[in-house]
Amino acid sequence: MIQNNGTRVLSGPSQGLEYLSQSLEGCYVPKILECYEQPLHKTFEAVISISYDVILNIGSAEGYCAAGLAKRMPKTLIKAFDLNKSVKEPI
Repeated sequence: MIQNNGTRVLSGPSQGLEYLSQSLEGCYVPKILECYEQPLHKTFEAVISISYDVILNIGSAEGYCAAGLAKRMPKTLIKAFDLNKSVKEPI
């Protein structure tokens, strides 16, 4: 997949996000195709439409959702945390 399409998310709320070359949790390909957590797309769009000062993402894994929100909400402080030891620092 990466060889043909790179790591850019192709559609959905996180479209255009440059993703990691692998996923820490969950499947990689659905994240690139943006069918990952598809039932939440309307919720993400509703969140994006509101001007929040801060959003906390607890249980963020590698930060896929947090990074997508940060891309779409540049004036909002996005904080993401996970207990997975593979995640080195808060996003």
